[in-house]
Amino acid sequence: MRYCILFFTFVLFSFNAFSQETPPKEHKWSIALPLRFTHLQNHTTMLSGFKLGRQINQRVSLALSVYHSFYVESFKAQANVPELTRQQMPRLFINGVGPELQYAFWQRGAWALQAQLLIGWGFMKYESKDKDLGFESSAYHFVAVEPSLLMAYQVTPNTQLEWGIGYRPLLGAQNMAYQLGGGEGEIAVENKLPNGLMMHINLVGFF
Repeated sequence: MRYCILFFTFVLFSFNAFSQETPPKEHKWSIALPLRFTHLQNHTTMLSGFKLGRQINQRVSLALSVYHSFYVESFKAQANVPELTRQQMPRLFINGVGPELQYAFWQRGAWALQAQLLIGWGFMKYESKDKDLGFESSAYHFVAVEPSLLMAYQVTPNTQLEWGIGYRPLLGAQNMAYQLGGGEGEIAVENKLPNGLMMHINLVGFF
């Protein structure tokens, strides 16, 4: 719900600024609400986050990007733990942070085609909302290298919508160990396609 409120706040603010018919100014900073529809552990899931950017010139921008698992439980991938029922399965949580470089190599009017690269750090682990199960998972840490190709459309002088496709490879994947009721086991980290594929939808506000 909080992301929906922020989304509509951005839109209303931007259209209000657009309707005032003030001369356009050069924006240096941006705030983005990115959504990543991705495939992890052989499940379709979604990541949300926050991105603060700085425009370097007309084509190049830098940003600090933070993302995490979407808070709605149905968007989190389930584990495959033989000792548990489907209703008890723990959910996958993923977090990442890193600098992001974006380059607009084609621009025409309100449209732009952009190459994007995030390089940072992230981790994922499984957690169960049922604390009585005694389930505990180790974390899998990874270097986040995420190239993407985005199409951007300038909706108003203060608002831009971006969408596209990207990929997050998981190199050297290792199993995640877990403990349950005094026993131990492992959950494999899946790194074969389509795992790691992402669909981006970003709402960007400029100031």
